[in-house]
Amino acid sequence: MSALFFVSSNSGKLQEYQKLLSPFVVQSLNLSLEELQIEQLKQLCEHKLAEAVEKTQILSPNNLFIEDTALYFQEWKSFPGIFIKWMLQSLEPEGIYRSLQAFGKTARAECCIAFHNSLSKKNYYFQSHLAGTIVSPRGEKNFGWDSIFVPQGHQKTFAEMDNEEKNSISHRYLAAQKFLAFLKESN
Repeated sequence: MSALFFVSSNSGKLQEYQKLLSPFVVQSLNLSLEELQIEQLKQLCEHKLAEAVEKTQILSPNNLFIEDTALYFQEWKSFPGIFIKWMLQSLEPEGIYRSLQAFGKTARAECCIAFHNSLSKKNYYFQSHLAGTIVSPRGEKNFGWDSIFVPQGHQKTFAEMDNEEKNSISHRYLAAQKFLAFLKESN
């Protein structure tokens, strides 16, 4: 199979996918995609994948994928979900933690990988979720909400884990395993 093109400007995600999808080669395709203001993660991924496919028709990469994540607080139902990105920009991890002081700290992380094969003209979706708890920020604060999320059954935040540990349990890992199994089966 030719290279997989990951449409993202996030170098941290790119590095994770280069490891998670090995032995497949993952190359970056840095495109700016519209962030719709909708609640459902899969709908956002569907939109972003269609936009990426449209923008790359000239380039014709055969294997194009995008990914997005969401973080839900149990007490807040479907919020912040995909809006976590803007919440982080405004409040930073410490502010998010403080905003939950009067509420439970149970959370759910979700990941959706959307894959387009331009040869077959088909789209495929691989989703996963991971339960956890929101805690006061611990570890590096340079990768989204990793410093405030402790996966269920663990003691450390994603930010306190080394890459190998995080990449063996995360919501991204779980979705990538489904995607990887699909890729191997398709070859």
